[in-house]
Amino acid sequence: MTQTKKKPSGIEGQELGNKKDFKAPAPEDVAEEVKPNDGMYFQCESTAGRYYKRENGDEKDGIYFVKTGVDPDRKEKISDLIEVLYTYCNRWKSDSGRSVKFKNRYGDTVTLNLSDAQDLNVPSAVRRLLLDRCFRIEERSPNKQGSLADYLLNMKAPRKQLVRKTGWTQTNEGQYYFVRPDKVIGDGDNQEIVYDPNSEEPTTSSRNGNLKDWQERISKYAPYSSRIAFAMSAEFSAPLLQLTGWLGNQLFHFVGTSSCGKSTALEMASTIEGDLKGGKLPTWDTRKGGLENSCLDANDGIFFLDEIGSSDKGKEIPGWIYTISNGMGTARANSNMTAKTRKTWRLLGLSTGEMGLAEIGLMYKVTIHTGQQVRLANIPADVGAGYGIFEAIPSEFENSFQFVEYLKAERAKNNGHALDVYLESLVALRNENEQALSHFIDSKVKEFVEANTVTQYHPQIKRVCRSFGLVAVGGALASGAFNNYLGAGNITTWKDGGNDWRKSDAWRCAQTCFKAWLNDHGNPYNSNEEDTFIEEVISILTSQRNRFIGLQEPCTVSNLIGWFDNGCYLIPAESYRTNILKGKSLKSSNEILKKRGLLENQGKRKLIRPLSLGGKDIQVRALVIPQESD
Repeated sequence: MTQTKKKPSGIEGQELGNKKDFKAPAPEDVAEEVKPNDGMYFQCESTAGRYYKRENGDEKDGIYFVKTGVDPDRKEKISDLIEVLYTYCNRWKSDSGRSVKFKNRYGDTVTLNLSDAQDLNVPSAVRRLLLDRCFRIEERSPNKQGSLADYLLNMKAPRKQLVRKTGWTQTNEGQYYFVRPDKVIGDGDNQEIVYDPNSEEPTTSSRNGNLKDWQERISKYAPYSSRIAFAMSAEFSAPLLQLTGWLGNQLFHFVGTSSCGKSTALEMASTIEGDLKGGKLPTWDTRKGGLENSCLDANDGIFFLDEIGSSDKGKEIPGWIYTISNGMGTARANSNMTAKTRKTWRLLGLSTGEMGLAEIGLMYKVTIHTGQQVRLANIPADVGAGYGIFEAIPSEFENSFQFVEYLKAERAKNNGHALDVYLESLVALRNENEQALSHFIDSKVKEFVEANTVTQYHPQIKRVCRSFGLVAVGGALASGAFNNYLGAGNITTWKDGGNDWRKSDAWRCAQTCFKAWLNDHGNPYNSNEEDTFIEEVISILTSQRNRFIGLQEPCTVSNLIGWFDNGCYLIPAESYRTNILKGKSLKSSNEILKKRGLLENQGKRKLIRPLSLGGKDIQVRALVIPQESD
């Protein structure tokens, strides 16, 4: 094709001194002579004009535009070829966009998702995004009305359902699918689901080797360590969280000295899902915004956090525990001051560290609440058998070091297949009868709790035990302990227990880890908050004994708390609230003190007449330290 231009001499100018100032030709005076059907195919039309596609296999291939009112043969190329694969929006018919495909200047095929509101509504934003991916766009005059953004917005394409996070999703027809970073699992037309994460660098999954090699070289060795088998069971259990409805997020924290193998447990668990990015576990060295994005990427799955001591934000870790377990990110505002949609997630977390949350609190001088301690359940990594996290070593290995080196080498070679097989059966079973599946899981979790707790245990203990029970159920499902309930047989090659799943490896290892947590936690009959409160009260009474005087002694103490008489600490109401309760609830605190035998019945010594008050009666609370003598 050739170009034709109007000659400057044919355009009249204005006399300026001895020179003429000739106007440049208008943009519409420059056009390409293209025959009407010379490989051109009409694509769409907008108020600005009409768009065409040309593909003949030469450098003139691309998208062309002709402005309304201009000769249709005079088309201007605006970019290389680009195709709209499909449009998308979420279940609520919002957050719309479209997926495009093109070849960059190096010949590589690129796909890109563009938001209608954030990208295509701003032509310069589309240009920047495409240029950043080496797409060729023609330089054009600013007064041309056509644009690539206008073309993409007006192109018709099939519509798909948008999903912004991994995990369970449901179509408008009620069909369930499970979204993984690189695929959508479920029967039927799952190509109608498109996953587009909010993160610019989403978590990716890669698969190496095959399922059989994973079973023979990694999975079969897991029962040699209750900690490894428990961590791997957690991978199979996380997708069950939504099916229970009454279980919240839970983190399990393997605590132990350096090189005891605690990180190995997490690495072996990662082989179920896929190879770790860069072969490294994510660490606690993060910020809250990054933490929330990572939680979102791990929705309905496992969240790894290695080495709690690596964080330089130790004071913030206790608050992060609540953030992760509550499953909701921080409320934030858009640029127009309207509320952004909060990030939400469901997950189980696996963490490691040489210290637990209590030690973190002491180190950074922050208060650790019982709610945080039960949400980050400490499991001692060393099982006490002399092999770190292993109860025994397979006969083919000389020592635990050789065994660990073998597992680490195999981890990179065989991974990423077991979870796909498991989820395919789980998704099919949920679509077949969701109610029956949920009831089955709930009944098995309750069975685990009843077998490992007693009625008198504090509700906090039972709450954590339910999470351990869910891990047991997930591991049992994957090992075929319920008569191949998922129809997938023994994915893990672990002992299934026959007719009694209590004899399975999944039950045994979850039970062993729960008992280890319970021993580390302390008295299961009382809340840790109660124990801490009682310790604080006794500490105040004993360490500040000099702030109590006898009833018949003159008051010589400027910061008097109360009086001491016959083994009783007699404290006025205002001092009781300020110095003893320190802002805690009066009613609940009194109930705890009465239950533990520190607060006397108020009928015995309700009024006193100390010398220091000149014979005036005063109402007090009477506290007694059990078994303390005068």
